[in-house]
Amino acid sequence: MSIKNPRHYNEINEIYQTIWKNLAEGTNDRSSEFHTFTLATTFNNIASARTVVLRGCNKKDLTISFHTNNLSKKIEAIKKNSNVESLFYSRNEKIQIRVSGNAEIHNSDEICKEIWVNMSQDSRDCYLYDKHPGSIIENPDDIFLKKTNSLSENFCFVNIFISKIEWLYLSSSGHRRVSFSKKNSFEGNWVVP
Repeated sequence: MSIKNPRHYNEINEIYQTIWKNLAEGTNDRSSEFHTFTLATTFNNIASARTVVLRGCNKKDLTISFHTNNLSKKIEAIKKNSNVESLFYSRNEKIQIRVSGNAEIHNSDEICKEIWVNMSQDSRDCYLYDKHPGSIIENPDDIFLKKTNSLSENFCFVNIFISKIEWLYLSSSGHRRVSFSKKNSFEGNWVVP
């Protein structure tokens, strides 16, 4: 039985377009495998990874973005070292996308206000707990929400300015890997998988 590889299997330009199509889909479709990604940071020479939700992507500006709690450990890590890496993986498409870049934090500014007013109350509630994320508690009922419609100082928006993208496609007929970097104006190079 022969394997039918996607059209972009041997076309670098098509691969680049597919990456941005996948990221746009992840931003807009909650059921997309690209809707969440693993964000890796370092703090005091210790690596940490966690899943976050893709909230935006901009091909022209070369950015991806997410929301998080300003009191979280990831924000503390980004403040110390803004170099981050994001990992997306689609089991169905057998595609891995690694995005490296520099994270910029927005907190209590006009960007946050604009996002906040358009968020559902359920989404806002994530930033209204009375305790810091990761705090040890005796009982899950030991936390409560501080209900408000005002912008929570705990809410922040993080924009990652992309410096490098690596794409990997897994296929029994031969894996394919391409690296795109700011250094070469995001012209792709084939890389050994």
